[in-house]
Amino acid sequence: MIFTIRTSLMSLLIILSVSKLNAQQLKKDTASHKIALSIAIQPAFLANNAGKLDIEIQKPGRSFAYILTPEVYAGNVMDVSPFQSQKGVNMDKLKGFGIGLLQKLKKKDQIGGSYFAYGITYRYQTIAFETEGFGQFEQDGLNYYEYGPVKDVLKISSFLFSGTMGVQTIENGFLYDFYVGLGYKKPS
Repeated sequence: MIFTIRTSLMSLLIILSVSKLNAQQLKKDTASHKIALSIAIQPAFLANNAGKLDIEIQKPGRSFAYILTPEVYAGNVMDVSPFQSQKGVNMDKLKGFGIGLLQKLKKKDQIGGSYFAYGITYRYQTIAFETEGFGQFEQDGLNYYEYGPVKDVLKISSFLFSGTMGVQTIENGFLYDFYVGLGYKKPS
């Protein structure tokens, strides 16, 4: 069993303080063929009311692996707008999901070492909020606008295209993954 930690350079300190991670590696031996499966969590997402898994599979004799990345978003986000409808801190409701697919290029049948990964992620999120502003209503066939409390749901649908370079190393039964990358996010 290999435990996996994935981190960006900015969240390295947060990740190193995590003591227990759920991850596993499965190997299927058939005449010296190994199918490697790695499941890792990304604890930095927990700070953003999200959970993310990286499910990586590498077929035998291949120099690349595929990574499936399901994401779930749920919780509250702080509204720091000056137009809050309530006094004090207003917490808006966040819900959503994401799914990504990446291809990871590395040496054949290698767990540790350097790699390059690229892929695409789709995310859909909703934020239910309450603020003060102008709301529209209809009366006697006419549209009116009235200033006051407004409740609405913001729907965000986006694609993320990313490229990542990293290094993995195995120390004392843990697989550490240090990476840096670039991404381009396109909302619809």
